Amino acid sequence: MLYGEEIGLFGGESSEDTCEQFPGGFPHHSQSALTEMERNERENDLYNFFQLLIRLRSQYSTLVNGDFYQYPPNWQSTDVYKYLKMSEYNRILIMANGSDDVVFVDIEDQWEHLKSYQLLHNLMDEKSVLLEENMKVELQPHQFAVFLLR
Repeated sequence: MLYGEEIGLFGGESSEDTCEQFPGGFPHHSQSALTEMERNERENDLYNFFQLLIRLRSQYSTLVNGDFYQYPPNWQSTDVYKYLKMSEYNRILIMANGSDDVVFVDIEDQWEHLKSYQLLHNLMDEKSVLLEENMKVELQPHQFAVFLLR
């Protein structure tokens, strides 16, 4: 993550334009993004998303130190990227829907790593679903899900 990405700043093509100037903190800035009240809705949504990811990374060492198992994406049928982080403490399945559509993700490829668990608990929204062999996980457009296996 680069400077400014937590509120959606994007840089240009050249190395000098890598990052836009962060809004706020200087008298000549017409807008500030330093506090929630000063950010717009999109900036606050992104900021809160990254804050949640940082909190989860701090709370679950598996996300930092766990073994990484990537499931090959099938880009022809879905824009979903999936991987599993495993440690002696937890197994955490991450799914990211890069499409503009609701998708139903088959977990058949992951079943060998999941079958000894009963629940998928999404740490992003605190919702749980029963884990079943032939189930499909619903992901909303552009949804990022972090499932703790229980």
